[in-house]
Amino acid sequence: MELSIQQLFSQLTVRQLVTYLTNDGWVEKESRHPARRRYELEDGESTYVMVLPLSDTETGMVDLVQNAVRNLSCIVDRQPRELVKEMLVLPAATPPSTTTAGRYRVRVKKAGAGALAVREDATGRVNTLHEGEAIEIICHVDENGVLEMEIEGSSLRLLAPQG
Repeated sequence: MELSIQQLFSQLTVRQLVTYLTNDGWVEKESRHPARRRYELEDGESTYVMVLPLSDTETGMVDLVQNAVRNLSCIVDRQPRELVKEMLVLPAATPPSTTTAGRYRVRVKKAGAGALAVREDATGRVNTLHEGEAIEIICHVDENGVLEMEIEGSSLRLLAPQG
C-alpha cells in the first residue's frame, strides 16, 4: 500500500529538504528571523525564496516544511509527492560513516567583503556568494576520501575526482 502524502511529510526532515534545495542550486542567505533559514534561487528572470525552520523540533516545523515543498512543486512543476519521495532517499541526508570514495556534503560560507565564485567541476554549476552567504554542495571524493579544491583570487573550484 502506498503511503499518503501526510505520511510521507511526517518522515521528511528539515535536513533532507535543505540537502535537496542546496543540491538544486539554492543558496542560503541571511535570515531576518533568528529561528529560520532563508534560501534563494535565481533563474535569470526571477528570484525564489524559501524560509525553513532551523531544526525538526521547532514549533510550526511541519507546516513550514509542507508549505516549502508545495511552493517548490510549483516552481519546478512537479508533484509534492514526487519531491518528498526523492528527498526521503537522498544519500546526503545521512552523514557518511567512513572516509571512502563517494559523495559528501560540504558547506562553503563567504566571510569578508567581495564576491566568491564557487565552481563545481562535477556538475558545471557556478554559484556566487557574497558576505555572510553560504551554500551546501554535494561533492564527490576520490578513493582515498580526498576532496580536491583550487583557490585562485576570488574563485573556489571544487575538482571532480579523477579515475
